[in-house]
Amino acid sequence: MPSGLTPTHYRGRITVTFFNGKRDIIGTYVFSVITRDDRLRLFVSQATQAMLFTDLAITGVKYAATRLRPDSSNDLSFPSGHTSRAFALAEAVRANFGWKAGGPAYGLAVFMGLTRIDMNRHFLSDVLVGGAVGVLMSRMVTQPLANRGVSVSPIVGADGALGLGASVDLR
Repeated sequence: MPSGLTPTHYRGRITVTFFNGKRDIIGTYVFSVITRDDRLRLFVSQATQAMLFTDLAITGVKYAATRLRPDSSNDLSFPSGHTSRAFALAEAVRANFGWKAGGPAYGLAVFMGLTRIDMNRHFLSDVLVGGAVGVLMSRMVTQPLANRGVSVSPIVGADGALGLGASVDLR
């Protein structure tokens, strides 16, 4: 199975983690350096940034919303982090390689969201909002707003809290 697809077993069901974190990002980056593929290197950079921004946004919302999961395991249901990362990556694939690669990537992201619902870990609204946040964060990286006077960056507060900072040039 390709390294980007990691099957996970849960109560007799199988779900798929699409592009499983640091190992895959580092491996893809090393491959892009060895092959001197600048397009792939740009993709890795943008995908990494998109997932970082997505994780920061999702984590903040999860701890603020404190929505109980359908299986009552904890109160971090809203929004779905797995789905948001899958959609962030799918949008980065589409932005860098077009719909021929992006279409299947979005299909896998949808599959990820459906498995989170099927596993009783999320409600439909968790998955829908998670997917929207992932796409938004990825577009923020792949279609920079800097030339429109908008910039967004990760910030660390005085107490060590992580967040996103935004500035708008109104001139």
